[in-house]
Order: sequence, then C-alpha cells, then structure tokens
Amino acid sequence: MVLTQISVIALTIIGAALCYMTSQQQRVMAHHLSMKYTMLGIGILLLALYGWLQHLSAAAAIFTWFFSLVICMICLPFMTLILKRKRLS
Repeated sequence: MVLTQISVIALTIIGAALCYMTSQQQRVMAHHLSMKYTMLGIGILLLALYGWLQHLSAAAAIFTWFFSLVICMICLPFMTLILKRKRLS
C-alpha cells in the first residue's frame, strides 16, 4: 500500500510538472512545451486521482489529490527560483 501511495504521489508530481511546463510563464526551459503535453499531464493527473480513489474514500481521495496538486503547483515555480539562485552563486 505504501508503494502504491508513493507511485500515486509521483504521478501527481509528473502530471503537475507537465501542466506547468506547457505554460508560457514557466522558467524551467527556454521554450514551453506544446499543448499535447497538457493533455498528457491532465491524463496522468486523472490516473493519480483514480489511484487515490482505490485506497481512500471518495471525499478523502479527492481532498488528498487536490491538496497534493495545489502543493505541486505552488512548489514548482519556487523550485525554479531556488535552482536559478544556486546557479548564480
């Protein structure tokens, strides 16, 4: 069960990263990814939601999925700032 939770968290991080990297405001790469990666990211996020639904009740699964998605979307832009600061030092 722990391995499944770790894999679902990894799916959430990958899906959020793909959705973030398709934004024009992202600073990870020089050019943003095409829109087909947004659809791939959304598909991976839905797969992560399905994984949470397999282990938790519906309300807990949706809350956990949404909370982890929000945390990823907050942390990804800040991680690029931290990496940029380390490169400059």
